[in-house]
Parts: sequence; C-alpha cells; structure tokens
Amino acid sequence: MICKDAYCQKLLSSLLETQMPCSLLLDAQEAALNFSPPVRTPADDGPGFLAYRRQTITDTGLLVTAAYRLYDCGGLYWTVTLQNQSDQASSLIENPEFARIVSDAPLRIAPAVNFSRLLYNRGSNAQAVDWQPLDEEIREYTHLLLQTDNSRGTDRYFPYFNFDLGDGTGFITAIGWSGHWQAKFSRKPEEASAVFTYHNAAFRLQPGEAVSLPSIFVLPWKTDHYTKDCADAFNVFRRFVKEYIMPKPYGKEFSLPVTMRAWGNIDPQGHDVRIENIQKYHLRADSYGIDAGWYALGEGTEPYPDWFQGVGDWRPAPDIFPNGIGALAAQAKAAGMGFWMWFEFERAVSSSKAVEENPQYYLKSAKNPLICAVNMADPAARKHILHKLRPIIDATQMNIFRIDFNYDPAPYFTEWDEPERKGLTQLHYYNGLYAFFEEFRAIYPNIVIDNCAGGGRRMDLRMCHYSIPVMCSSDYFCWKDFEPEGIQGHTWGISRWIPISGDSCGSCTGNTSIVMDTYRVRSSMRSSIGLAAPSWPLTPEQGQWYAKMVADMEKVAPYMSLDHYPLTNHDVSDQEWIAWQRCDSTGEQGLLMAFRRKNAIESSRTFALRGLNPQKQYLLTDIDSGELGIFSGEALAKGFTVEIPQPRNAKIIFFQVLE
Repeated sequence: MICKDAYCQKLLSSLLETQMPCSLLLDAQEAALNFSPPVRTPADDGPGFLAYRRQTITDTGLLVTAAYRLYDCGGLYWTVTLQNQSDQASSLIENPEFARIVSDAPLRIAPAVNFSRLLYNRGSNAQAVDWQPLDEEIREYTHLLLQTDNSRGTDRYFPYFNFDLGDGTGFITAIGWSGHWQAKFSRKPEEASAVFTYHNAAFRLQPGEAVSLPSIFVLPWKTDHYTKDCADAFNVFRRFVKEYIMPKPYGKEFSLPVTMRAWGNIDPQGHDVRIENIQKYHLRADSYGIDAGWYALGEGTEPYPDWFQGVGDWRPAPDIFPNGIGALAAQAKAAGMGFWMWFEFERAVSSSKAVEENPQYYLKSAKNPLICAVNMADPAARKHILHKLRPIIDATQMNIFRIDFNYDPAPYFTEWDEPERKGLTQLHYYNGLYAFFEEFRAIYPNIVIDNCAGGGRRMDLRMCHYSIPVMCSSDYFCWKDFEPEGIQGHTWGISRWIPISGDSCGSCTGNTSIVMDTYRVRSSMRSSIGLAAPSWPLTPEQGQWYAKMVADMEKVAPYMSLDHYPLTNHDVSDQEWIAWQRCDSTGEQGLLMAFRRKNAIESSRTFALRGLNPQKQYLLTDIDSGELGIFSGEALAKGFTVEIPQPRNAKIIFFQVLE
C-alpha cells in the first residue's frame, strides 16, 4: 500500500507535480524548463502502477518528456527523454541531471541527531568485500559525491541508496542505468537533496533524434520503530523489486534453486559421467548447462583454446558436439533437467568470422584491438545478433540464457563519440541493449536471462527488469582460493537491495576437496545455487552428500526472497560469526542462517529474531537434526541461542507459526 504518512505523501506529490524531473544545461546556460502538470496516460498503466507524463519544449525545439510510474508501494519511477523537434542541431546539452530530489528534513536538536546518513554498498570487483555495506554521515552543509569509474554501472558502487534523514524518515533511490552515473547527496538545515547526473557528456541532437536518459526510482519511507539498519525500509524496497521489477517466468516468482554447471570445452564422455551421477543419485537439479569455451571460430571444428579470445561466431564446436548442441540438451532433459548455456553476445574478437563478414555491426577501439563491441544502438546489429543466437536457443529449448559482459566498454563509447556528441554513443548503446532484451523477452517470455557482467558489474534496477543473477553476483567465487567468508559477506550486503539472487560454489571444474564442503555450499545458498556437476564416478557416500545439498537448497530457496533482517554486523574476517534472518511480511514463517567461522572463538551466539508476532507460537526445525521445540514470538524476539560446537560450520533453522 502507498505510505499514508504526510511526509511520504508530500514528497511523492512534490516529485510528481512541482519538482523538476530533470535539469539541463543548454549552451552553457541553465534551461528554463516549464513542465506541464502531470497528465494521466492510462494506456501505459501496468500491474501495480499508474502512468503519468509531463512535458516541456524549449525555445530551440527540444522536447523534454518525463514518463512516470506511481507504484502501489508508494514509489515513483521516471525516465526523461529528449527529442530534437527542430530542423537543425540542438543546443549543446552538457551533463544532464536526470533527477533532482529535494526533501523537507529539519535537523533535530534533541535528541542529539544533527546529521543524516547515507546507507549504500560497494559494487562488484571480484573481491571478498564486494557488496560491502557503507554508512556515511552527511552533516549540515556537506555533501557526498559518488560515481562510477567506467561504463559498467555497478562495478565501483551499487547505484541504490537509502538517505536516512535522522528523524524516522528518509527516501530510497535506485538508478536504472547500466553505464556511468554520478550521484551527489547534500544536507542543509531544512532539507536534504540527491542529484543524479549523466556526467562527462556534451552533445547535440540531430533533427528528429531522440534519446532516453537514465531512469530513477524514489521510495519515501517513515517508521515509528526506527532501527539503525533501516531494515523495514529496505524490506519495502525488496518487496517492490520482487513484485514489480524482476521477471516472472510463467507468471510466477523465479524458482530454479539448483543449476548443475560444466565447462564448455569438455568431451561428450565428460557430460555422460556428470549426467549419470545426477540420475543415479537423484540430484534434483533444475537445469544442467555449460559455461564458456564451447564455441569454434571460423570454419574450424575444434573449440577455441582460449575461452575469452574465442567469442563471436557462436557456433558449437563440432568436435565436442558431434551430434549437435541439441543432443546434449536432450540428454539433460531426459534426466529431468532444463538446459542453459553461456554467451557474451555483446562482443566478438576482431579476427572472428563474425566481424570479417559484418564489420558494420561492430565498434572497434584503439585501446583494445582484440575485442570488437557489438553496436547495440543499431537495430540491424541487434537483429543480426538475435539471428545468430536463435538457432542455438531453439535447438536446446534452454530455460536459462546465461549472459556475461567481461570488459570495460568505456573506450568504445568515447572513441566513437563524434565532436559535440560526447556521451551519446553510450546513451544509444544501452537504450539499444534494453530494446534487445525487450525483443528477446517477447520471443522467449519464459526463458530466464542470467545476469552476469564479469560478476555483478551491471546489476542496476533497469537490468533487473530483464534478468536475474542466477549463478553469481561476484566473480570472486571463480578464484580457486576464494574464502566462503567473502561469499557470506556478499549475501549479507546484496540482500539489502536484491531479493532474488544466486551464487555458485566454485568454478565449473573442481575436485572432492573443494566441491564436497558443506560449509562452502551453505555459504553460497540464496534463491539459487550453481554446483559443479560431479565429474568423477561418485561413491554412494558422496552421492548421498550431493543429494542432501540439493535437497537442502530446495528447502532454503523459497525463503530467501522474503524480508531480510541482518542479525550481525557485516564482516568478512574469519574470526567472527555472521547471521541473517528471512521472514515473510506477516511474520508467519522464515529461516535463520548462522555461520561460525574457522577462527571464531565463541561456540554459541544469541540472536533477537525480528518481524515475528509476539502472541504466536513457532515451531523451530534444524535442517540437520530436526525439531528444536516450540517458542513464542515474544521469547524469540528477546533472543534465541544458536550453538555451533565446531568452528567452520553453519546452522540453518526454519520457523513456522503453529495454528
């Protein structure tokens, strides 16, 4: 429901009706933009939101349109589009502000809270500290400036922010843009503001040319039960993303708990062993598939020896798929699984047949001559790529289309910008990418697009419209020496914002000492998990272990998209405990996951559970040992003690209301 509090209603009304949806510098002068009042556009309504539009046109013929969505949860989402309606090049548009949000927020005198806080997170750089939560004080007449370093929107900072104003109110903002952005958060005695800019831009639009700026979502919040972690506000946002943003294959919430992973460049006998293990020990995987390295270049029959340098032609190597890729997918289907494949369709190596035959569809860079970027701004290039992908998709009837994006595209964007067109290549590229996904989902509405970009480097709100991070939110798991504590920290951090995400327990190749590790697997459990398909003939004991891990994941997965409550601080050291709770919004059911790390001295910790009904009775069940007893919600809120006698172990405990 929309927040009925006067603060929330006032901010929403102001954003929709009086505050400017954008600010433009035209020929070095701030433009006087006189936007019309909001007009309802019912044809653009959707489930859970009403659509509005505001427009203005400058003296030079630049039409500025802001398209709004007002959601049931009390959030407002808008995108500004610029179109040159004159018969000559537009004024020079510099560093357009695609959102400026100003909130009334008098600084409190007593109790002594004379500052606001910005709660946000690091981005993804294949490190243990990826998604680390950050908490920055913003005092009177100070500001905090954040921005990306390159053109993958979540590589340095996560573009999701919670501005806690210090009086039980605040507002969450999220950027819907996969490239570079800049955000400035400021505090004055009577107000707080957030300004979002498409920076390093200076361009003129040609007659008739249109371009959409990055999108912004704003969610005001107020609580009478303030907690420093602002969990209630974060959970309203999580529910919004789950209900209205993330894809729903077959009209339902994503549910593919277990994927089995294999490397792309293995012989057919290797798949036989893996699938035989899955069948023999009833490992109920939802999908079996192959990662990179499955493709041949040119007219060759062998897979390209370097997976990174072999992308582009997207032709399964005949030497490893003598009966075609569809035969492997059929083998997986016969074992009761779907099928997935890895692609990095936005690039190709410069020496590939794809580039040789159709150079007009690719962007080249002097800084990176090995790689060519597909020009996603070109409808013909998008059609060409889709034409190359569809035969493989159709032959395999895959249920997960795994995408990757393993390079910084910034040099391609800057080198292809023409004079007085700085920033336009990127704008057109990403809007073209979104158009590609729209077309893809229209053709394949029930295929899940797995969002990977060198890990989690493009996990902004706009990408969440089309994709889900099924198998990883950071490439940290790829390193052979990765520590589970880092993965636990990733789950803690990203769970503030993204309700549905997955991770993988190591790379596609592994051995028993790495793969068969209960602590490591449980550290990677979220809404989904990628497990290396066992590549050796399993013993009965090993088969039983795999079967339990799969069964445990099936139990855990449905709870992970529920409300998230951190029960410890975020920490990636091996000397601490880390724990979190999931609970549905009615307080009926949920789970607790706790990890005692290898050098943590304490053998038990007591956690105050949250979101429960104090008047109800709850049955608690340990995933390993069974029922633990019946406890009142009031008692659990005061504290429940979790015992883990041995270091480097985890507990998963479910709770359910007894009627």
